Parts: sequence; C-alpha cells; structure tokens
Amino acid sequence: MEYAQLLYHHELTPQSVVVYFLVQTVLLITIKLIYNIYFHPLASYPGPIFLVASDIPLAVYSLLGTSQYPLKAAHDKFNIYGYKKNGGGRANFPKDPRFYNEMMLGKETITLAKHIGRLMAQLEKHSAGGRPVDVREWFTFSMFDINSDFGFSEDMGCVKNGTKAAMHHTFKTPVVIDYFYAATLLHQCHKFWPLNRLLALCIPPSTRRMQVNHTEASLERVRKRTATDTDRYDFMHYFLKQANKEQLPTKTIEAQASVVILAGSETSSVAETAAVYHISTHPDVYKKLQKEIQTAFASIQDIKLQDVLKLPYLDAVVQEALRIHAPLANGFTRWKHVPRGTVVTINHYCSNTSASNFRDPTSFIPERWMGEATYADDNREVVQPFSVGPRNCPGQQFALCNIKLTLAHLIWRFDLTLGEGTENWEVGQRIYNGWIQPALPVLMEKRVEW
Repeated sequence: MEYAQLLYHHELTPQSVVVYFLVQTVLLITIKLIYNIYFHPLASYPGPIFLVASDIPLAVYSLLGTSQYPLKAAHDKFNIYGYKKNGGGRANFPKDPRFYNEMMLGKETITLAKHIGRLMAQLEKHSAGGRPVDVREWFTFSMFDINSDFGFSEDMGCVKNGTKAAMHHTFKTPVVIDYFYAATLLHQCHKFWPLNRLLALCIPPSTRRMQVNHTEASLERVRKRTATDTDRYDFMHYFLKQANKEQLPTKTIEAQASVVILAGSETSSVAETAAVYHISTHPDVYKKLQKEIQTAFASIQDIKLQDVLKLPYLDAVVQEALRIHAPLANGFTRWKHVPRGTVVTINHYCSNTSASNFRDPTSFIPERWMGEATYADDNREVVQPFSVGPRNCPGQQFALCNIKLTLAHLIWRFDLTLGEGTENWEVGQRIYNGWIQPALPVLMEKRVEW
C-alpha cells in the first residue's frame, strides 16, 4: 500500500502525522523529566531543579567552560561538601619516598636550579625598560621544559628559545589545554546515549584531531624514552623499574606514562600564575612573603630547595593559591556507593570556596594556614588539589617543589607590579577541566645586582 493510500485508509493527513509525532515527543520528554525529578535513583540527592531534570543544562555550561559557577551556587545553597579525615578510615596508598628523595633532593636539584635560573634570566631580559612580561606564558614554557627533562630526560628548550615552537612541534597543537577542551566535548557527547555517536560526529574534525595529535605525540615520547638507555634518574627510570617488577603490559606503561605529559606542566604553571596574581593584589601578603624570602637568603646562591621547603609563609601562600584557584577546578572523577553507572566528582572550586568550609571563602588569606585564631574553624583538610586516596597525584611533591622554588627566586630577584588590564583577571575565567587563564602582564623591577 502506497504512502498516500495508507494515510487515506486511516483518515490521516501529513499535518496530523507531524502533530502526532510532536505530541509523542513532548510526552516522552515530559515522562523523562518527571522520572528524573521524582523516580530516578539519584532523585533523593538535593540540587537545583533544572540540573536535576536533565543533563542538557550542565552539558551546555561545560561546553561554555562556565560549569563551575552554577555548580558553586548550587553547592553553596545545598551545602553538600565536606571531607573525612584520613579517607574516612580507609588508608591512602603509600608513595615511595625514594622517588622524591633521590630525584628532588639529590643531583637532580642542580638540574631544577638550572631551569629556574634560565627562566629568571629571560624574565630579566624581557622586562628591561619597564616592559610588561606575560608570566602565564613564561611559566608554561618553564614547566614544559622541566616536566620534559625530569620526566623523559629531554629538554625542549622553550624557555631558552622563548617560543612555543617546541610544544607545537611535539604535540602539533598549541597547548595541553586544547586536549582538555576536545576531551570535554567528547565527554558531553557520550552523556546522551543513544545519540552519543551522532553528537560526536558533529564535533569539528580539527577539534578531534587536536586530541588525536596529543595522544600520538605523547605515545611517541614515551616510546622514545623507553628505548633509550640513560643514567638519569628521571620519572621514567622509576616508573619502568616498578613496571618491570609488576610485569605490566606495554599498553599500560604507555598509557600511564602519558598522563605525566598531560598533568605535569599545565597544572603547575596555572598554580604559579594564580599565586603571582594574588600576591601582587595583596600588598600585605607580598611584603610578608618578600621579607621572609629575602631574610632567609643573602644571595641567589643561597636559595636551595631544601631551605625553601622550610619557609612557613611561602608554604601558606602556595596552599592558599591552590585552595582558591585549584588547577583542576572541576576535580577528579571518582566512584562511590551510589546507583550503578553514576559518575561522582568532587568539584574543587565549589568545595574550596564554600562558606561551610571556610571563613571568608573567596578571600586570599594565607594566614588561615598559619594557625591564626580567626580561621581556626576552617576545614583546611577539604583542600585536596592533588586528590586523595590510592589514585591521588604521584607527582604532587614534585609540583610543590617547582612552584615554591620558582616563587622564591622570583620574589627574591624582582619587585613585582601587575600590568594594565589585570584588575579583573580572575573574574569569569572558563574551565575545561583546567583553567583557561588569560595573559597576566607583570612589571618586574630588578631588585639588586645578582
């Protein structure tokens, strides 16, 4: 029976067919919304109705890079974040202290000092004549070099050459954050089964290629280092030693080692940039930190990592920067005892700036980490920028050493003033897992002759 005859047989018109399907679509959507709000296994969890009813609003916010702001408003209202000390009674996976003792406090400390000295020389050169320097860019160069050298015994020379060329050549994509952007798009697409494959096809090929390029380049570097004999005690030295002991398959070794490239450089440079911004916008903090560093070290040669790690106010400043501007603000995916298939994530931005956890939660106050009575009730243990438990970041001590040593040299050598257009630098920054930080121009006046 032909289509026209079929419609005539059932006394249907094309318009009535369209109306029928529209009504069915609206009915299905309504049923789905009612189910999500009242009968879904997660319906008992509090939250704003528009986020409870559908995944679409949060997906849109995520694609815009602004999901942290409505999530923070929701968490402030419903007060769901806390922290159980010592993992609620579950032991954390112990990290091998030899890795940090041998790598950071042995001969590799000289290598780290060399990288930071190279960065400071470039900052001095480019800030001459009162020119502003984009510290965001230079910190990214520096951490990429350090991460490559300590991770794979390969100095990329970004700081030396003052260009991203090495990063572009290695990954064929501007920065690691582009990988996170591509991953965010794919992640949002996969939320909407059975349309996930169709939605993924809508992602521009250039964007998908960014992720593929980064993955391929990361694997290439891991394979190159694996095939190279070296006496350097870099990350891969320890990783391969443990992998061989546990007889891990090659694919597992490559996948895990590639994480170092993704997580190692971008996160630390984000933290350093945020620290400089908050230090520069809080004169009292700046003066106290400058006094501590300049009193502790009479000359550049005296600035040693072991001694830098003993500076209490510097530690407080770094901890406060990591609290208020956690590099991975949307947190890490985790699973707990909720309905099967539910993805659970602790949003660092929301928990770290919650009034239920901190007094003056959005204010930069390092003294809260120094035992000041006004902030005695702060729930400081909630700040976990490197995550917690057996899957927390194995490179957290390495990152902290880099951040603190870099800041110690910077504050000792220069008087810092923020450049033009930085008044609202932190307002409205987007997030694709990591922060999309704009340039941070800083005027640097050389303090003394080195």
